[in-house]
Amino acid sequence: MAVRDLRLLGGDAASRPRPGVFLAALRDEWPNLDHYVVSLPYPFGPEFEVCTWEGGSHARILWLLPITEAEKDFRRERGLEALEVRFEDHAIDPVDPKRASVV
Repeated sequence: MAVRDLRLLGGDAASRPRPGVFLAALRDEWPNLDHYVVSLPYPFGPEFEVCTWEGGSHARILWLLPITEAEKDFRRERGLEALEVRFEDHAIDPVDPKRASVV
């Protein structure tokens, strides 16, 4: 997947999206899924969210999920959790470049 144009949305600190909900524009390979949402990998459960190594090092895992412009607008209006509920209700395949919008 080639990302040619990455734009973090936001203005001043008060209006910026919270960490985990930044959107990025996407072109080429997934034409109807032309944005991303960054969030916790909720379908895989909380044990997948943090990797810990000996010595105390750790990494928090986030996933980059391709979404439609309508889903991006829905997320802005109703929040990430409401969008994730829609994804669950529609049992989306997150790697299907031809999946229909859930809104």
